[in-house]
Amino acid sequence: MIRWWESHHVRSVNALLLTATILISGCSVEEVTTPTSTLEPPTATVAASPTDSPATETPLPATPTKTLQPSPTATPVPPTATPTQQLTPTALVGDPAQALGEPDWIETFDSADNWALMDTACFDTSIEGGVMVMTALSNKLCWLVTKPEIQNFYLEVTMDPSDCLYGGEFGLYFRGPESSSGYLFTLNCTVHYLMTAWDGQEGSKTTLIDEEIDPELAWPTRENRLGVLADGNRYRLYINGEFLVEVEDNTFTGPGLIGLAVQGGALNEILTVRYDNLAFWELPPSEVVTPSP
Repeated sequence: MIRWWESHHVRSVNALLLTATILISGCSVEEVTTPTSTLEPPTATVAASPTDSPATETPLPATPTKTLQPSPTATPVPPTATPTQQLTPTALVGDPAQALGEPDWIETFDSADNWALMDTACFDTSIEGGVMVMTALSNKLCWLVTKPEIQNFYLEVTMDPSDCLYGGEFGLYFRGPESSSGYLFTLNCTVHYLMTAWDGQEGSKTTLIDEEIDPELAWPTRENRLGVLADGNRYRLYINGEFLVEVEDNTFTGPGLIGLAVQGGALNEILTVRYDNLAFWELPPSEVVTPSP
């Protein structure tokens, strides 16, 4: 497993991670777009203090280089190399995890080195048996964040809930400029997928998409693989390697934090979700082409 933190001073990382999980207050949250659910918009909860050791960073491995080989001809010529296709977001076809090959970073949850685990009124987090176990204790949406900050990427995680009661929700957090704001791509227990933008400074949430899922593709109580491809202001959503929809939004377009989110049932029922193989592939940005009129 590759870890990003071991090259950084523990004290500085510890200071960052103490703010890694956020609280959007229990007061009413202004919905920027018309909500598609009858439930009160969830809010995120910040954890009081970490229950594990501070995170450390593991440096990225050096990018491998290809040795140029001379062309086997009688007359010497300058060395040449076979060009390797570089996939851009717009060139991806099918399951991104298969098309992109080995990820640039993967968290297999063999340790808590990259996380400040929390035990709060909103949720409890722990690492057990090589998975991140997140237990929602209320009907507020809570998320746990980690570094590195990435901008254009494909990010995915495998998630397995213990049960799924009305109001329950879980999934990915990404492009967070700081831990109280960012995007969430989630699956809920009414068999819908959602993408929302949370602004912790303004105390608002914008629902960008809320659509029903084909039960043949995914079901909330089964193990599912959730993925998002971020390319500038465009976001492609995937479940189990299948493309769902592309969303455009300019709220958060810079590098940001990543993480995991969970919310309990509408009546504060407990919901436990196990996360594994959180991974990302960094991508070059595509050129945005404006269609001709």
